[in-house]
Amino acid sequence: MRPIDDDRFGGTRTVTLRIATMFYIPDYPNDTATVFIKDNDPPPPTETVWVDDTVPAGAWTGADGGDSWNWVSESPPPFIGTVAHQSARAPGIHCHYFAEATETLMVNPGDTLFTYVYLDSANPPREVMLEWFDGTSWAHAAYWGENLIPWGTDGTASQRPMGALPTAGQWVRLEVPASAVALEGSTLSGMNFVVYGGQATWDFSGKTSQ
Repeated sequence: MRPIDDDRFGGTRTVTLRIATMFYIPDYPNDTATVFIKDNDPPPPTETVWVDDTVPAGAWTGADGGDSWNWVSESPPPFIGTVAHQSARAPGIHCHYFAEATETLMVNPGDTLFTYVYLDSANPPREVMLEWFDGTSWAHAAYWGENLIPWGTDGTASQRPMGALPTAGQWVRLEVPASAVALEGSTLSGMNFVVYGGQATWDFSGKTSQ
C-alpha cells in the first residue's frame, strides 16, 4: 500500500479501496469501499497582525536616543505591505515606541508574539529588544544579542534573553512566547522597538494563536 502524502493533498483525500475475492469468478463484481482519509495534524496557527504600515488606531508615538518613527519603502523593501519603520543609525540605546492604542491586542494563553526585523549588515546593532505595554507596565521585554540595555532584570519577564542576534541583511521573524514575558491574559496597548548601536528596520508585528 502506498502512503498518502498529506502535505501534497492538503491533509485530506478520498480514496476507493477495491477488495478482491480469493478466486476469480467471471462476471462477479469485486467489492469496493470509498474511504475519506484525514490526518490528525493540529490546525495551523491563526495570525493576528497588530502593526503593519501604521501604528494601531488611537496610539501616540514617541522616540528616545536620537531615534524617530521613520517609515521607509526601500533600503530595505518592507517584508509585507507598503512601508516598514526604521530606527536611526546611532550609538548606544535608541528606540521608538507607541502607547495607549485604542486598537488593542488581546493575548491569550499559548499565544506567541512576533515581529519581523532587518538588521543593517553595514551597521548591525549589538542588541535588539522588544517591549510590550499592558496598560500599566512596560516590564515585559525580550532581547537578542548582548545584554547591554539595562532595563528590567535579566532572565525574567522584564528582560528575557532569546539568544543570538538574527542574521543581518535579511528579514527575520522574531518570536516570543507570551508566557516568557508574563503577558498571557493581558491586553496590549503599546510596543517599544529598542536597538543598541547600529540600525534596524521593523515590520509586521502581532501574535499567533493555536
